[in-house]
Amino acid sequence: MALADTLAPGRGVADRMQLLVEHSTDLTAVVEAGIVLTDEAGELHVVATTGKRVTDIEAMQLSTRSGPCCDAFTSGLNVDVDDIEAARDRWPEFADLAGSKGFRAMHSMPLRLRDAVLGTLNLFSEKRGPLSDQDAVLAQAMADVATIGIVQDRTIDKHATLNNQLTTALDSRVRIEQAKGLLAHQHGITVEDAFVLLRSHARRNGLKLNDVALDVVERRVEL
Repeated sequence: MALADTLAPGRGVADRMQLLVEHSTDLTAVVEAGIVLTDEAGELHVVATTGKRVTDIEAMQLSTRSGPCCDAFTSGLNVDVDDIEAARDRWPEFADLAGSKGFRAMHSMPLRLRDAVLGTLNLFSEKRGPLSDQDAVLAQAMADVATIGIVQDRTIDKHATLNNQLTTALDSRVRIEQAKGLLAHQHGITVEDAFVLLRSHARRNGLKLNDVALDVVERRVEL
């Protein structure tokens, strides 16, 4: 029920991700959690954490491009660090910072949509050792819900962008038709000839047809 609540309509992606990291600590034995997501350029960003010490660790990993979350994102596979101190040779900066923050284990899970990795869910523990079987299942469920939420948000954004583009195109078409009718009436010509007049002025002056039409309709220019 708690996980399903994160997919409720009206929530933005940041709100969804924040709820998920909070649920991660409520439903499993981990004490802190964070989520990093990729933008359109492929760069990772911290979008939600349960506290400053996780924020600091996530930011360090992204700035150095080194650490469990970066490896999970790049490989698309779970990266389980059951003993952070034992991973010092692999990620010295991560081990130093995570250890200083009191963490002893970290588990990073990719947010995957088929072959695409959208980010990672990162779980932190103050005790060494793997996730229990139950916690591993719950963590995977949360990673799946996070992925669904991201896809849902990005789909909505795409639809909104498309709707805006369609609205703009329709507004432009209406404006051009208004300008053609006005010019046809003013000059006693056909609407086809009015369009030629409109288009010729736009080309001659390096202007957009829609802008010229708006100027004609609002009587800012005479053709």
